[in-house]
Amino acid sequence: MKELYKICCLTIIMAFAACEDIAHLKVRNGLVIYGWCMGLFFKVTEFGVCGFIYWIMGVTVPLCLLSVLFCFRMFGAADIKLISVIGGFYGAGYSIKVFVMALFIGGVLSVIRCIRFGYLKNRLRYFAEYIKNIIRTKAIDAYYISERDGKNVAIPFSTAIGVGFLAVYSGLFN
Repeated sequence: MKELYKICCLTIIMAFAACEDIAHLKVRNGLVIYGWCMGLFFKVTEFGVCGFIYWIMGVTVPLCLLSVLFCFRMFGAADIKLISVIGGFYGAGYSIKVFVMALFIGGVLSVIRCIRFGYLKNRLRYFAEYIKNIIRTKAIDAYYISERDGKNVAIPFSTAIGVGFLAVYSGLFN
């Protein structure tokens, strides 16, 4: 029964995050903090005091590993924090599986969006130039800047995270 509460709680958090991201291209920190608190609650009720340590590891490992992607401006801070919320519920390894699945889903969504709006060739060219520039200058520039690139090229990645979570939880990605 605890597992049912846990999966329902996390699914609702992911659904709210996806709705906020679709509507505003951002997710409120309050929702993330709520997710962290609920993850901590479930870990402590499941493992007692040791649950706090499991929760800390589940939250901090994804934050540390994925913060590099934020530095490149390839992912928003909220996306990385949402992955850490999943880590707080199910552990760091699980959250990384969800992230890999979300990358695949997000990539498919991105290609569909680029084809739909007719800028797939431009975005692929931009990505190739971006990589060449990093190699040539050994300097890291932001991949996405909303003022330069516009809002149309951004996808609400929290949607991909939510779907990725459900795919991993259902056993599609073991």
